Amino acid sequence: MKEELTPKELKGFNAGYLIAKHDPELFKVLEKSLGSESEYIQGLKYGKLQADRENLLEQIKGQKKSADRNKDR
Repeated sequence: MKEELTPKELKGFNAGYLIAKHDPELFKVLEKSLGSESEYIQGLKYGKLQADRENLLEQIKGQKKSADRNKDR
């Protein structure tokens, strides 16, 4: 992902992040209908990537906590 986003990419990023974080199934439907590679659409994709990264980190932390609890038993 780029360091600095254009204003259109930033709007897309925020929308993509929120949709991917709160309704991933809706984002999948939306993603299929995306047409041209406008700055806004690129931002949507960046937002989804960020949400995916955060979800993965949360899963890893959850697994680590679970493993730590099992170690204590």
